[in-house]
Amino acid sequence: MRDDECPWCSLLLPPDGRAAEPPPGRRHPATRLRTVMVALSALVTLVAATVTLWRT
Repeated sequence: MRDDECPWCSLLLPPDGRAAEPPPGRRHPATRLRTVMVALSALVTLVAATVTLWRT
């Protein structure tokens, strides 16, 4: 499927086809989400390791 055949692509992309850059001093939302997901996975790993050690 080409980009011009996608019914909602024009709503998701800016008119020039490039992703909008975040304002100076602010991080990109995907970067923030990735940071939260890495922290959450580290926390889950620590909890799983603690439970494993506690049960043995």
